[in-house]
Amino acid sequence: MLTAFLILVIGGPSFAQSDEDISQKDGNSVSPKNTMAGITMGSFSIASDRFKRIFMNPSTVTGIEASYLFPIKSHFLGLTLEVRGLSQTGHSTVTNRNIYFSLTPLTLTGKYMAYLSDFTPYLGAGIDLFFYKEESHISLISGITPGLHIEGGIYYKPPLFEFIKIRAVLRISRAFAKENDIKVNLGGLEFGLGILYCFNI
Repeated sequence: MLTAFLILVIGGPSFAQSDEDISQKDGNSVSPKNTMAGITMGSFSIASDRFKRIFMNPSTVTGIEASYLFPIKSHFLGLTLEVRGLSQTGHSTVTNRNIYFSLTPLTLTGKYMAYLSDFTPYLGAGIDLFFYKEESHISLISGITPGLHIEGGIYYKPPLFEFIKIRAVLRISRAFAKENDIKVNLGGLEFGLGILYCFNI
């Protein structure tokens, strides 16, 4: 009985290691943080030739995002919800008047992520809702159109910042809107950077 008690007292702490302690010792394990949220900024080049004739292209786009991660050994499956926005004022070549345009993409992305120490590359694909508005002195056009996208990127954890990650992404999207018998692709090529705070929920 005394021998068994001494084994439990001496060996107990090693048997009671947390999942986080194990993940730190096992090079194939992942960080236990399962949630990320933060801000993004990037460049969005809308594919429409009509847009390019009137507005400056590419446009600066800013947004916020939140992700939830499902760890699978040394990999993650992730789900990210992101909302971004851009606005521009262009000049009509027909009426010689200003035209105001705004676009707000709402994006849901499924991701496959490979954990490699401080770097986590990923591939993803998902669906979008594009909220758009174009306003001039003679008309106001607004609406919502669905879209699809694919993307690839990487997350980087800076040294000494356990709860921070930096994300870079390259995304291609397609989203066609039709107004007054004119069909316009509001999707395009996007490059973005984000700063994310990592935590558990």
